[in-house]
Amino acid sequence: MGSKVFDVDLLAFERGDQAARRAIVDGVAKSLQTGFVYSAHDISQNFLDDVYGKLSEFFALSIEFKRSAVAEGTNGQRGYTELLVETAAISEIPDWNILLHP
Repeated sequence: MGSKVFDVDLLAFERGDQAARRAIVDGVAKSLQTGFVYSAHDISQNFLDDVYGKLSEFFALSIEFKRSAVAEGTNGQRGYTELLVETAAISEIPDWNILLHP
């Protein structure tokens, strides 16, 4: 696995020519080796703050309520996912993640 986090400018992809888009696609492909990507975007800070606030509210709810958001049969790829449910593609050991996927 690589050790560099790539800066992928999605705005440049939207606005760029074919060569710029190819370079961005190559950067995304390389970033998959690290598991991380930094992306430029034009999402407002107010919107991001609102979304993170809603996520904070959701995760503060009771476990019983959060379990009502489990999407059965998706192997942790949709809905609410508790500890030790999702497993990374390169592992056989379940993750210690608690997630909410759209």
